[in-house]
Amino acid sequence: MTGLIGNPTDQVLVWSLNVLIQVGCIAAFASLASLMLRRAPVKRYCLLCSALILICASPLLSTLIQSTGMNFFSVALVQNPPAPTTVSTQPAASSPHILRQNAPESFVLKKNTNQVLPEEKQDAESSLTGNSDKSTIQQAAPQSVTSAAISATAASNSAKVRPTITGYLLQTIILPALLLWSFISLFLLIQLAMKWYRLALLLKSANVNTDKNLTQLFQRTWQSLEVSQNRNIPELVLSEQISGPFAAGIWSPKVVLPEALLQQVYADQMREILIHELAHIARRDQIVVLLQTFIGTLFWAHPLVRLLNRQLAEAREEVCDNYVLTVTDAPSYSRTLLTMAQILNTPRPIPGTVGLFTSRWKLEQRIIGLLDEQRCCVTRLNKRTILLISILSAGIASMAAFGTVSLAVAEKAAIPPRNKKPDQTAAPERSTKQEVAEENAKTDDAENSHFVYTGRIVDSQGHPIAGATLYVDNSQYHSKHRQSNISLPVHKQLTETLTNSDGTFRLEFDDLWTRVMRASTVRPAPFYYRQHPGTLIIATAPGYATEWITTTDADPAVPLKITLSKSAAPIRGRLVDLEGRGLAGITVSVEAVCSAEEGAVDRWLHDLPTLSQQGLLPNEKKKPKPGSYNASIGKYPGASMVTANTPGFPTSIETDQAGRFQFLNIGIDRLLILKIEGPQVATERIAVVSRDMQSVQARPIGYEGPVKGTHYGATFTHVTEPSLVVEGTVRDRETGAPISARLKIRQSVQGSMNEVEISNPHTDLKGRYRIEQLPYSGTLRLYVIPDVDQPYFSTDYLLPKPSGLKPISLNIKLRRGVMFHGTITDKETGKPIPNASFDYFPLLSNKNATHFIPYQDNTTSLEPMQNRFISAEDGSFSLIGMPGAGIIGARTFNTDHLLGIGQEKLHHLIDENRDDRYQTHDYCFTNLYQVVKLITVPTGESEFQIDLQADRGIALQFEVVGPDGKPLTNYTINHHHYPGTAGEPATIFGFHPQRTQTIYFRHLQQQLGRAVTIYGVPEDRSIRKVKLEPLGSVKGQLLTAKGEPDIDAPISLAMNPPPGTDTLPNYDTGSTWMPKHCDSEGNFLFHDLMVGAIYTLRANRWKGRGYYPLPVQIKIKPGQKIDLGVTKVPDKK
Repeated sequence: MTGLIGNPTDQVLVWSLNVLIQVGCIAAFASLASLMLRRAPVKRYCLLCSALILICASPLLSTLIQSTGMNFFSVALVQNPPAPTTVSTQPAASSPHILRQNAPESFVLKKNTNQVLPEEKQDAESSLTGNSDKSTIQQAAPQSVTSAAISATAASNSAKVRPTITGYLLQTIILPALLLWSFISLFLLIQLAMKWYRLALLLKSANVNTDKNLTQLFQRTWQSLEVSQNRNIPELVLSEQISGPFAAGIWSPKVVLPEALLQQVYADQMREILIHELAHIARRDQIVVLLQTFIGTLFWAHPLVRLLNRQLAEAREEVCDNYVLTVTDAPSYSRTLLTMAQILNTPRPIPGTVGLFTSRWKLEQRIIGLLDEQRCCVTRLNKRTILLISILSAGIASMAAFGTVSLAVAEKAAIPPRNKKPDQTAAPERSTKQEVAEENAKTDDAENSHFVYTGRIVDSQGHPIAGATLYVDNSQYHSKHRQSNISLPVHKQLTETLTNSDGTFRLEFDDLWTRVMRASTVRPAPFYYRQHPGTLIIATAPGYATEWITTTDADPAVPLKITLSKSAAPIRGRLVDLEGRGLAGITVSVEAVCSAEEGAVDRWLHDLPTLSQQGLLPNEKKKPKPGSYNASIGKYPGASMVTANTPGFPTSIETDQAGRFQFLNIGIDRLLILKIEGPQVATERIAVVSRDMQSVQARPIGYEGPVKGTHYGATFTHVTEPSLVVEGTVRDRETGAPISARLKIRQSVQGSMNEVEISNPHTDLKGRYRIEQLPYSGTLRLYVIPDVDQPYFSTDYLLPKPSGLKPISLNIKLRRGVMFHGTITDKETGKPIPNASFDYFPLLSNKNATHFIPYQDNTTSLEPMQNRFISAEDGSFSLIGMPGAGIIGARTFNTDHLLGIGQEKLHHLIDENRDDRYQTHDYCFTNLYQVVKLITVPTGESEFQIDLQADRGIALQFEVVGPDGKPLTNYTINHHHYPGTAGEPATIFGFHPQRTQTIYFRHLQQQLGRAVTIYGVPEDRSIRKVKLEPLGSVKGQLLTAKGEPDIDAPISLAMNPPPGTDTLPNYDTGSTWMPKHCDSEGNFLFHDLMVGAIYTLRANRWKGRGYYPLPVQIKIKPGQKIDLGVTKVPDKK
């Protein structure tokens, strides 16, 4: 087609159809492509924005393709007319391309050899429309005959022209539908204009913010986004007409907050909200929202456009969520979103605005995405990614062009299709897939984390259970906050399947944890509460108790047989207040379920009375007997554990009007840790054993477990504690200005201390705080941790005993310190070092220390700032200090960096009694920090600039080989995985001419290892060959001074670095393996000892404060198994 064919109305109709088809293709391709980028919000958003721009350009694209004839599909509006009558002027054999048809006799012409057309021209002419026949006849006949023939042909064609089905539908259905679509779009555009006008009135009527604290927070937040200095800071306004925050405006952007919001959220929540909204403005999301709204109005009935707009809105919110995640953790931000969801009353976002939420996106899906460990949290794209997305967008536009349709006259359908060339793209595509498969096969080595488990699920009678559900779930505890001891379980479901009719199953998954644990001979220490469960295979079926097994204990080579028992009696509990009245609406959550070996619970219950008589168990009135600290005696005999929200187990429930609740399918003789929380009651944990029994007093199963020793039976009544309230303010001692700070509470009961979870852990904008649901029992201590931009030291206060049920009021005043600002960089490369941690230690001679509460009672602590101050991506950091002399310590957490850079200038400050620490308040150890620096701040200074440099030292190269001398790959260096390439040396930094350095090499799969000690820096810098040898083990028996098995003292194995020499000291800290308890006979066993290392054993005794080092120093030989025999641990004098 070389031009437009058909009348203008038909062309407009086809153009409209082309636009709809192309828009659908673009939206569909972009939506499918975005699924591959589900965990990369920035890339996904960029791709979807490109699709939106293509949709805006689709009318122009359709016009261009339709007018130039570069179409891929053509439709005819009328049916093919009969072929015109022609007369052949050549024999049939000489004109194979000319259409032949018998004509009436009156039209048969005699042959005229002088008027014969060349065969090539006949072929070309016959492929034209209409006039081709006319031309042929005129050259072959007299004028009169030609005119008659033309008239007859035209009459014949005119009489037989009929519309095709496409033409009929185009005129009778598509045209009215297009008119209806246009009218509705026009109505929606008018409606949209009215909404934009109302938005403009709302912005005009909003009040300018006058709160100075909020203004400062707003300005700091905008600066933290690193926006170009050429852009003006947006305006912050308040309005009573909205219930949720949003950003609006393109030329004069504003952030609009509800006036009531200032009293409904805390300072850290407000900061997260402002970061989210300002991120929208910094990214100019308002322009994209304007395009979305316009396109959504034009294509109001197009389902794929609505899908694209919804995905684009979700991706936009995820990108801005990433900005928030750069300054806080996902659980904290999730709680902020939940709080805002309860406050927000507007069901739909206001057109033309970008808020904290988008419609039709479930909040739980958003929170799941925030908690996803594999989520990509970057906020900007690099050039390479932009190029790839541009190429992908161009590909989407090209594929959308295949949807272009054009008009064709009827004769075109009669043209024989040209012979197409064979498709040569299929073979290369298949070869590409083969190459990918071959590449995957190359990487499928011994380090592969792919596992396949098979087996069968049966009941207690051995009958197969069909339709049972199996989960593979990895569960780990993650810290709630880097300055908090509270950790929350995080689950990652690896696969799920159902059993067949014969009870058999097959599980296939990838898991790094399983590979590492199965490769190592080190097994977890005896069960303890809140340990990482790791990867579990969980089996559950209706009416049966759920069972589980760790992949560490399950051998993939041996089919599993999992037996499910009928569910025991349910757990039935009742919660009452001090007066015995049932409490309704209290949430009871399953925090953990522990299992025991068969018969272990019977033995435990049998021994409890005897242990109690011997004073080995805690009770309500006295602490545990000295010497039994952290012992296993009297604890529930746990063998394994699952955490909260594990698949197949109940999660939480609320009590009914009588305070009752129940949990089903728990199993027999299992221990449940139930968390109780709700209004008017203190948050607490209780222990329940799933068997019919009276409550017993036993040893709590862990530090962070229940603080009381009461263990209930399956049916019980628990008397809750009333809720204690602590409230007050945190302000500057001199000015009275409010201080933004995080709070935490720790409770001490019966010798153990636990951090108490609190729902509002932060002061508000006016420095006020209110903490509810605290327990009355025990001793409570309040910790005040100012935000990183606040120049105040963290401080703790012992809370006074409450007077009745009245709240405890505590107003806190903090003295302003000196704020250090600086950067930390790598000395060799000059690059910034992110995520470094900083501590400040005032010297004992600094008299200013007594002016600050943390240093007034001569208490000491390790790492006093508790990871409060961390360097940013550009290496910048802040740190609190004071006037006078003090030491700044920086930890880079990079084993390449040398320890103690700068300590050569601090020898005069080393403690005379302890040569491993300085003369400072708190404990500043010489071998804990990569950089230490003495700082003296003049009196009167409020800020001080300090820059630090970490030194990677000199690099040496090592070639790692096995016992057979063959190169190894996939080993660890100083406990960090090093993939390596066979035959290529590993480069290790951290060597210094005046120091001794020990490097630990280990190969998990082959159970090989070696410790290599380098004194100084050798003159010979050639590659050193390290031969790994089989790992060894050590065992022995611990007895008390009376000759009894010492099962009351955990024993640990310490790997100590060689001491070096006077001129070449070794600053390595070594490592201590997790303590384990001896068995009932006092026996212990440690695996994975490597050649070249020095080990010592320590028995932790004497109330848990101190240890007894076993006199023997252990040096292992290749594959050696050392038996230390019997060692008696003396009583402490």
